[in-house]
Amino acid sequence: MAKNPAWRLALAAFGALLAGACATQPTTPLLERKFQQTAAQYQRFQHEGKVVYCKKGAVPKCITEDGLRRQVEDHERNRNSVSYWRSPPG
Repeated sequence: MAKNPAWRLALAAFGALLAGACATQPTTPLLERKFQQTAAQYQRFQHEGKVVYCKKGAVPKCITEDGLRRQVEDHERNRNSVSYWRSPPG
């Protein structure tokens, strides 16, 4: 199936469209506030035209702005799904 050049082009276009859709998700004010709180724990730098956040430690940990936003969103999603599945007390 992928030997046909038209399929390759279609698959590449779909991948680019999907990646673009994921990168442009709107953030809620709550997620933006959580991101700002998390970002405050890092030092902000510009590296090759991108914003990078780094934490000092034995081994410095750096992450792109998009990666940090994704990490905050994933944390909130996982936290909310866990509290959703908890049974009520009693």
